[in-house]
Amino acid sequence: MARGLQALRGNARGDAVVKTVAIIGLLSVAACAHTPVYSAAQVEAIMQPLAYEQQIVRKCDEAATIADADNFLASLRGDAAEQAAEILSFITLEVAEGEAEYVCTVELYYSTQERADDARALWATLKGNS
Repeated sequence: MARGLQALRGNARGDAVVKTVAIIGLLSVAACAHTPVYSAAQVEAIMQPLAYEQQIVRKCDEAATIADADNFLASLRGDAAEQAAEILSFITLEVAEGEAEYVCTVELYYSTQERADDARALWATLKGNS
């Protein structure tokens, strides 16, 4: 046991702290155990459309907010989270550098929204299977 924890263990209050730390650790492990595991192809199939939708909406409609790409990223762990963050970063830069007259078109908005809807459906299906 770590020296700091041994010092706390000497009294009732210290015992409570040690038990609390142990419980939090076990809950963290349990939470990770229920985190769905996605393949690289699944991460890309979900993240790419959600990221495009999110960034196009942010660029073209300052009043609107969409956070599905951020929410998907927050649900991931390990390599999947790293891959999704790279995709989001790349798309954020790509859309930011695009001229509004080309990015903020009705056609692009609706096609992006349709692909994002498909990605949300895939995400929901995969979450249901975990």
